[in-house]
Amino acid sequence: MDCDKHLLNVHWKQHHWVRHVTGTESYNVREADMWGRPVESEQVTCHITHVCSTCGATHNGGECGCDKSRGERCAPRIACLDAEPERAQADVETPAV
Repeated sequence: MDCDKHLLNVHWKQHHWVRHVTGTESYNVREADMWGRPVESEQVTCHITHVCSTCGATHNGGECGCDKSRGERCAPRIACLDAEPERAQADVETPAV
């Protein structure tokens, strides 16, 4: 299906973007609390790609960051983490016999 819309002599694209996480990483950050004391916190950064559910076009969505507790509930990130073992398994070549 195509996302091109037409009305009289006007043409435009109307995509239906769906957010996908293509890569994610967790790391520790040292921050200061309101009294200036160092506090360790875990952060998550994800690379986002938007995919049109109609025509399959892709758009770079940049980076998304949040704390680890929120990242553990993020549906696109969970889908990416679930797909990683499959991707790693597909990247391993079978030795020739």
